[in-house]
Amino acid sequence: MIAKKNLKLIIALFLLGASLGCFHEKNKKDSEAALLLGLLPQPVQDLEIVGNWTDNYGGSHVITNASWDYNTTGYTQQSVIVEYHNASNTLYSQDQSNNLYSRVVWTQIANNQFYSCTIVYYKATLEEAKNDPATADATDPATGGCGGFSWSLMTRN
Repeated sequence: MIAKKNLKLIIALFLLGASLGCFHEKNKKDSEAALLLGLLPQPVQDLEIVGNWTDNYGGSHVITNASWDYNTTGYTQQSVIVEYHNASNTLYSQDQSNNLYSRVVWTQIANNQFYSCTIVYYKATLEEAKNDPATADATDPATGGCGGFSWSLMTRN
């Protein structure tokens, strides 16, 4: 009788362990899929430039914590934001058309406007985008400091 109870207990524990293992594998796969989609981990603080913006060239920008979509006549660019830092006004994105990485910097928002500069672009890896020595100068963004060009002025819609 005791051996039969032990056998039932062993079978019950085995089935419980198997079902927990399946549950763990499903959650692991769901977490991995969410991570690949840029959904995890959730940012501690929202990206400070989230919103709908128009640049000084007439382009339309929709920025979220997870993406930066740009549209202008005849051209569309969709980028996934893979990392951002409000303290340094820096983000890293991956262009969805070619899977290459960029580094964008921006100025503080004032009067519903900010300047942005893509200082590093078309890098094969995120590490290359991070380690590129290029810098931007925000002293006078309306006239220069962004790789030999002026910065883009973004105005909130």
